[in-house]
Amino acid sequence: MTNQRAKLLAELFGDNKGYLPQAKLLKLDKKLFFIKDDELIDFAIFCDRYMSNFVSKDAAIHKACVAWQRNFITHNAKPGARFFKNKDLMIEFIKEAFKNDELCSCGKGSGFINSVIILVDEFGNLRNKFRVNDNGVYTRLDANDEAMIFSWLFENQHKIGDCKITQEIKELTCDESPKLQESNFKNVKTKDEALAMIGKLSVCKRLKK
Repeated sequence: MTNQRAKLLAELFGDNKGYLPQAKLLKLDKKLFFIKDDELIDFAIFCDRYMSNFVSKDAAIHKACVAWQRNFITHNAKPGARFFKNKDLMIEFIKEAFKNDELCSCGKGSGFINSVIILVDEFGNLRNKFRVNDNGVYTRLDANDEAMIFSWLFENQHKIGDCKITQEIKELTCDESPKLQESNFKNVKTKDEALAMIGKLSVCKRLKK
């Protein structure tokens, strides 16, 4: 950390005199490693949005970091991009940043048909939006499938947050063909069964917009 960065961090996130203890300064610099020096002021402005929602400044900065990093990944995603060097850190980020939200559409190597949507529930579990259980809840991935998705995302980090639905799934959900190939979905043999699993998603309506 350069002296210039340390001074700027202290002025932006320290007390009203621009002071930040050395230990907190080092911790903050490590947390904001993905933010360049010339982006720190913009981040501080972004962080102000969270200040009123949290009693702790540290909690507000943490939430702002997660949101900023998600935006950064979304806007810089491209094949070959690497945002995480450690898979466990990636998983920790995903479970918080995408809580109660769609995480990705699947692809080759994920263990699922292309364009199946995976979401993260409120407890950090991964669920398949194209499978609904008897209680009307999206089916939770078992440990093996979840591990496969995380390994696939680690190798294809540009897919984090990418939930685009491809032409393949448009044909699957919206054409008039009465049958699907059995290889497309596990335990699904007809179009009606696939649409039943989709349930309330109204995928066709969404795709035609």
